[in-house]
Order: sequence, then C-alpha cells, then structure tokens
Amino acid sequence: MGRPELRMLVLDVNEAEAGKGAQLLAQNIKRHAPDTEIQFETIDDHRQDFGTVLVAILATEAAVQVAIGIRDWLVGCRGRIEFLDGQKSVIVEDVSPETIVEIVCKLLGTEHHE
Repeated sequence: MGRPELRMLVLDVNEAEAGKGAQLLAQNIKRHAPDTEIQFETIDDHRQDFGTVLVAILATEAAVQVAIGIRDWLVGCRGRIEFLDGQKSVIVEDVSPETIVEIVCKLLGTEHHE
C-alpha cells in the first residue's frame, strides 16, 4: 500500500496566484513535515495552470504536522483550500487549529491523539 496523500487546490485566485499560493502552501507543509513529498499537477490536460494542484505524499505519522503547515498557510494568506480525492471534495477556510488537524486526519483515515 502506498503512502497516504492529500490533493489540494488553492481557491478564489487566478491561475498564476494559485500557483504561487500552492508553492507557499508546500513550503509551510515542508517546514512542519520535512519528510513529506510534494508534487504539483495541473487541473486538467487542456489548461496551462503550471501545477496548481498540490499533492502532499505523507511520511508515516505526519498527518498532524502537515495539518499544522496547512493551518499556518490558511492563517497567513487568509486563503481557502479545496481537498480533492476523486470522489468528493472538502473546502476549508477560517478554521481553528484543532479543526484543520481533525479534517486532515479524517481525510487520511488516521486518528489524532492529543
């Protein structure tokens, strides 16, 4: 089985700003969870969006650290993120630190223990 991954899209900005936002989000995630592998994908093959979909491939037990990096980005940029998984999506904005940790852990199917 592969490592858990999160797919995220920065919302409410043009394509260039979404790419920059995704880069800043990746930096925040790596600062808190340095073993997380980051990849960028385009939204679809017919657009030139320079990889605005951020894919974080997590190391074991990194969900909380990744969530903290996401939370820091949300606070710093006052942005919105859409988590994508092919079946459903979740849009996150203006949430407490505890809530973003819970959301990320649920999306990854992991448990968070205080």
